Amino acid sequence: MGKSEEALSKEASESMEKNTGEEKPKEIIVDTEETEAAALFENHKAFACANSKIEFVTGTSAYDIYPGDIGIIAALGDSCSTGYGLWDSLPHEYRGATFSHGGDATLDDLITMPNILKEFNSNLTGASHGMGTSSELPAYQLNIAKTGAKTADLPAQAEELVNRLLHSQANDFKEQWVMVVITIGSEEMCTTCQTPNIDDIKSTLDFLRENIPKAFVVIVGPVNYWSHFLKMTSNLRGRCPCFKKLTEAQIESLNKEWRKVCADLEQEYNTESSTFGVVAVPVISMPSDTSTDLLLSKSVHLSLKGHKYATKFLWNRLMTGRSYNVSSSPYKDALLCPYLDCPYFRTTLNGRNCQTVKYSEVTTTLPPETTTRSGRRRQTKMSLYITAGAVVALSFCTVLIVGTVLYRMMHHEDSRMGA
Repeated sequence: MGKSEEALSKEASESMEKNTGEEKPKEIIVDTEETEAAALFENHKAFACANSKIEFVTGTSAYDIYPGDIGIIAALGDSCSTGYGLWDSLPHEYRGATFSHGGDATLDDLITMPNILKEFNSNLTGASHGMGTSSELPAYQLNIAKTGAKTADLPAQAEELVNRLLHSQANDFKEQWVMVVITIGSEEMCTTCQTPNIDDIKSTLDFLRENIPKAFVVIVGPVNYWSHFLKMTSNLRGRCPCFKKLTEAQIESLNKEWRKVCADLEQEYNTESSTFGVVAVPVISMPSDTSTDLLLSKSVHLSLKGHKYATKFLWNRLMTGRSYNVSSSPYKDALLCPYLDCPYFRTTLNGRNCQTVKYSEVTTTLPPETTTRSGRRRQTKMSLYITAGAVVALSFCTVLIVGTVLYRMMHHEDSRMGA
């Protein structure tokens, strides 16, 4: 059975009291509005998607990754993946409840990316559980993120991830798709007012591509908190000191520059035949007209409600691609199932022209070298034509040989009778 939010909060309080010997923190009260808002999300009871792997050939390249193809999940980056300060009264890391990597409870009680993926593949591994830093939790929990991390820290985090994969997932990770969620920019841009360093990001991606045979990397940029009645910058000026020094135009220029970085990364690292794919989501767009409780007070750290929202935002973005737009009431947006006519994570490769291959279209599962997307359907038909031609040719040869043998036998018999 999954643990409720109250149980998780109580467990966190008891854990902190036991581990630190400090005075027991004040009681954590789960906001009833938060509970009601969470109920508006589609959860396990209503989130039942068709199993497209039965019908479609999937997971042959970065083009056709289905959620059920993901066997291992990992996380790199900053506090968005460490769960720092999930509750205001506990300024510690609760990795088991983060949107990007939390594996505590079930989808009924905790809406996170791993808990959604488990609905498609119950054997998913690597997710985080409980509280603690990366070094305090078991190595098989593949959350290498660090509170306060910047893009300069990503290459070292990537090396640590690969080291853990080699030692804890050695028998599996080379054959399975690994989803690596990289959350970066919220703290870095808030303190420096500069875009994350693209060279450090590229170095990280290059290392992951060289060392993880089948990797799907999801880069998630900083929090973008805006309102229909207030400009986005108005909601961040009180949280980011350096933003106070910038004009609206300068902040907008910063956002545009970062969006271009994300677009360039997707363009450079996505190729049709590759088993390495990248989706770069520039910002976690958070609209709210009534409150700012998606973030902790006076910071850009996500609250528990913020992590739930970020899960929904990221998941639906992966299901629909760049066309996804959040509503003015984000909690009312349901979790989306993969499209029946294109059940893949949407990337720059399949975002506009999605082609699929069904098992019914092929006599056997296509080998990897024939499943690239340029002319995929054409190659499938060509293989059928070749097979049909071979059958016709073989039949013709058989008839010719048998006919020749029978003709000679009859000719020989006529010669004997004539003699």
